[in-house]
Amino acid sequence: VIFANKGYIELSDDYSSTSSIMPQKKNPDTLELTRAVAGDAVGELTGLLTTLKGLPRAYNRDLQRAHPHTFRAVDAVVEASSIAAGAVATAEWNESAMAAAADDGFATATGIADLLAMAGLPFRTAHEVVALAAEESERSGSDVTAGMLNEAAEEVLGESLFAYVDEGSVETALDPAASVASRDSRGGPAAEQVTASISRARETLATDSDDLTARRERLADAAERLHREVDGYV
Repeated sequence: VIFANKGYIELSDDYSSTSSIMPQKKNPDTLELTRAVAGDAVGELTGLLTTLKGLPRAYNRDLQRAHPHTFRAVDAVVEASSIAAGAVATAEWNESAMAAAADDGFATATGIADLLAMAGLPFRTAHEVVALAAEESERSGSDVTAGMLNEAAEEVLGESLFAYVDEGSVETALDPAASVASRDSRGGPAAEQVTASISRARETLATDSDDLTARRERLADAAERLHREVDGYV
């Protein structure tokens, strides 16, 4: 929803509506309603847990009031998930706008501090160096550069930043794409890790889908056997 409102993503007309005031504006209404379903699901879960929390063992009539919470939550989430998937699949992504925005707000600051810490500086000191450079960047209205970081290091450390890291490494760490790529631990945002996570999720989904199909087949078989047994007595 935030990406749509910032112009990073263009939703299909099938998943949008027109503003009631501004004719040129496209609202991500389906995603906003999908987001609201999370509140519905939490509400149903709260109702279910409250119903169950004080029950003694064995069957209680309270359980008749528990089932509707589950059914409503599952139905709403399944429908919302389908709508969200359709909205994402048919959307157009403004990659140039997102790439330009990636430089805003010194997003690579933590990566720079990590680089300095890995080079031997205490993280607290690295944090101070980067914070001083960020302050200068905000004051001057310019992006943080390796030179600006070096000046901050000289003020904090009394020596050049490049006594710890080479200038090329700093320039690389300042690049948002390189910064993301460096976060390559399992589950990290690096492209190969995202691809691996998607692959694992698809494998899990396929396994769950096969299991669900098998369970449905067993239930259908059991129902058929039950009907045959009943017919034998009638």
